[in-house]
Amino acid sequence: MDDEAYGKTQRLDTRTKRKTTMMEKLYRLRIENTIVGYKKQMGNFTFYSKDLYGWSGKAINFEFEDEFTGYKDKHDRKLFTEDIVTLTAYPQEYFILTHDSLLNKYYLVNYQSSAIFEESIDLIFKEKSEITRVAYTFEQKNM
Repeated sequence: MDDEAYGKTQRLDTRTKRKTTMMEKLYRLRIENTIVGYKKQMGNFTFYSKDLYGWSGKAINFEFEDEFTGYKDKHDRKLFTEDIVTLTAYPQEYFILTHDSLLNKYYLVNYQSSAIFEESIDLIFKEKSEITRVAYTFEQKNM
């Protein structure tokens, strides 16, 4: 027997489905040199987490926020502005991840010389196995 005999009919939905994408921004939150949590902004909503796993609308007090760059290192750790990384291709060099808000672009700045790394960060970070986060600028370690 067919489905119509039992009153079951299938309707094909021919309407075009609208895909809505919300821009999500993620920030690492700090008080002085201590990471106190994370903030995620999705449209008009803001969520907070102490550990990047459990999220709620309860705000976390902070002084500084470091923006997530969209990249991860070889240990699958999210990379934020103010992170210090090393690259396999330049093992003796340390680089600071920084963001130019006017150009809306991320850069690597040499930790020792303050020179801006000329290669595209997208090309460099294409293979996350080539990148390792070694410190944060706010830790002020001697390198």
